[in-house]
Amino acid sequence: MQHVADRLHHMAEEVEHLSEALEQLRMAPAQNDQPQSTAHRLEWFQGPARTGATLRALTMLADDELRSTHPGPPESADALAAERERALRAIERGLLMRCVYARSHLETPTGQRHLRELADAGVRVRVQASVPVRIILVGDRLALFADKGVGDPESLTMVRHPQSVALAARVFEERWAEATDLETLLSGTGGDRAGGSAGSGLSSREQVILRRLADGGQDEAIAREIGVSIRTYRRDIVTLLDKLSAKNRVQAAVEAVRRGWL
Repeated sequence: MQHVADRLHHMAEEVEHLSEALEQLRMAPAQNDQPQSTAHRLEWFQGPARTGATLRALTMLADDELRSTHPGPPESADALAAERERALRAIERGLLMRCVYARSHLETPTGQRHLRELADAGVRVRVQASVPVRIILVGDRLALFADKGVGDPESLTMVRHPQSVALAARVFEERWAEATDLETLLSGTGGDRAGGSAGSGLSSREQVILRRLADGGQDEAIAREIGVSIRTYRRDIVTLLDKLSAKNRVQAAVEAVRRGWL
């Protein structure tokens, strides 16, 4: 009985933390209309319970994209599981997720499995030799800085000042441009795990999409063929364009032929 009571108490605290985090995040648009001293202030969230609730709240409130950088090395299995759970919730809501991880995550079986599972779920994962700081961007309106690489950090600093958020976004985009796609890294050392062309960095699903696009296929028909929603299919298109450094589908097909992927 004591175990049940402790569990209920923990759940009540969790609900309270999450409610507080949601309320603070919901205030962001309104506060941006307030005087500068209010709208541009910094906010701190202390303790794993509160920061974890804040991160979970972000997945509920974001309406387009979540971007993040992750220093290494990877943390505990529980911390990684919490990270995956938040990512899955975001993907289920149709959000685009882009993450840059330090290469140290690939140097342990647990870390590598974590990145594989994120990529399988639809997260766009890239890897860089080192990542100095954890940044979390909620669209273009919020930026958070954390003191740990993965999981529920000890503290979060939230900024809403447009110039500060833009600066954090620029740091992320520079890291993103310099990082290497996870599939490319994995295929370069052990072939494409999903059955795509060896060395191409494309999964089997991406290979099908690319071939159908080259044949002039329609989006809805291609999505039905590969068994995904039109929203997921369009995320795959964005990923393909990114991998091929193409601005549109025609350029993607031309570049794929040039590389010998078609």
